Amino acid sequence: MPNEAVILGKVRGLNPDEILASNNNEEQIKLSGQGDQLFAMGASVYQENVRLGRTYWTNNTTPVAAVIAMPTTAINLAIYNNEPDGGRSYIIQRVAAVAGAAGAVLYQACIIACLGQVREAIPAMAAMTLKQANGGGKNDSRARVTIGGTALPAGTGVATNWFCLGSSQVTSTVSVPGWQIDAPVNGRFIVSPGRYFAVHVLGSAVGLTATMNIYWTEKQLLLG
Repeated sequence: MPNEAVILGKVRGLNPDEILASNNNEEQIKLSGQGDQLFAMGASVYQENVRLGRTYWTNNTTPVAAVIAMPTTAINLAIYNNEPDGGRSYIIQRVAAVAGAAGAVLYQACIIACLGQVREAIPAMAAMTLKQANGGGKNDSRARVTIGGTALPAGTGVATNWFCLGSSQVTSTVSVPGWQIDAPVNGRFIVSPGRYFAVHVLGSAVGLTATMNIYWTEKQLLLG
């Protein structure tokens, strides 16, 4: 027999403390003084996505020189959605960059990204690994990874497909590596089957190098 729930709530007015009889099957939902329903999350925001084993990340291990102007086909790191049409989409959750080396100048730098708008041919897989965010090791992702030195296809690698991602980092000391830029994307970009998602670091001067990370969740989505 299914359970029945009766919700009692006030729509207007203030909500002072209210004590109901123990045999009353109506329970006042928690509202603010303005009538907004109050609730608490039962888990961390990304916990369930990670638990299910469909959240991954990849990173390059060799620092790549930052660009000093918006690129076209040059990348630091990219993933390609190797699903067939109608397959899983890649929901971008986070991108990060770590400076590997810096010249004897102060830098301003930011993360930039490119989201492909057309289906491209399947690229070769770079010698990089995909890691599950839950450490399960049951990796059945079809994602392909490409790294700096491999160019994007001309249909994707156009200047108008690149955009800034997150805030800039400004250094206060010259010639010091190790500073990091983090860009929480939180699903604002979705890589549909056959498309690339590429990232790079845009810097104010030459001499800056960085390694990068991409984090994503794979889900079956009905795309518009």
